[in-house]
Amino acid sequence: MKSKLKFFAISALILFLIITCIGLLFPSSVVVSRAINIPTKIQNIKPFTHSMNNWGRWMQGTNNLTIKDSITAMLNSTNITITEKSDSSIVSIWKDSKGKKQECSINLYYNNNVTIVQWQFKENFSWYPWQRLSSMFNEKVLGPVMETSLDSLKKLAITSTN
Repeated sequence: MKSKLKFFAISALILFLIITCIGLLFPSSVVVSRAINIPTKIQNIKPFTHSMNNWGRWMQGTNNLTIKDSITAMLNSTNITITEKSDSSIVSIWKDSKGKKQECSINLYYNNNVTIVQWQFKENFSWYPWQRLSSMFNEKVLGPVMETSLDSLKKLAITSTN
């Protein structure tokens, strides 16, 4: 009985070490990025990207956005804080109730009557294998939502200029 317990403990330890080593092969940070070309000037897009009041008009999943002031808002149990804002970019930190943080940035580039909207989420992970392995799913979860949202932004920006 004692040898079976010892065998089980050693097996569990070895399995944990193997999973941890595999997890360390994954990156410690992941960036999910999407971009879209919108045939209009930055000034026609900026009101939608730089004001949290307008995020619900194009950003999928922000229907429950509760704005506290000009730089902070709550989305369900996620606290959003704008940390940087310029004429062509806005950076915010999205922190959930468990303390997990993501940095969100929206950058606007204008060239030849087209504005490129580049939107990204960056998340850092610690060494825990379950966190590193879960990083594989960020692209699958965030990517389609970001694409749909950027398409909505494009339609909104084009119709607001007409």
